[in-house]
Amino acid sequence: MIPLIFNLGTTLLSHIVRAQGFVSDFGEKPPRSTMSYVLPFVGMGFSFILVKYRERIGDMLGEAHWMVKIGGVYYVLVYIAIIIFFWSIAELTDTTHIFLAPLTVILPFGDNKTDF
Repeated sequence: MIPLIFNLGTTLLSHIVRAQGFVSDFGEKPPRSTMSYVLPFVGMGFSFILVKYRERIGDMLGEAHWMVKIGGVYYVLVYIAIIIFFWSIAELTDTTHIFLAPLTVILPFGDNKTDF
């Protein structure tokens, strides 16, 4: 009984929102393009290249003072590769809203539910 009431409520809400002209359809997402499947694989490959050639890339970039505090330029490149790899997986599975959800609480912009 409760799922039926919930379904009727969301259907009613979608008709109200559509009648107001705010959105075309409640919860509608645009179709994904081919590049949204290709670019995550490029990102995963780039992250593996960053890890494999971190010494060459690190020597090319040089070491800044702030990098010494978190492990040096080689570890910074590994951290960046890990972030790119997980971001690519999140883009591939279309779960970036879950992956980036903690940032919306920490940062002062975005869809923060705690704003008053």
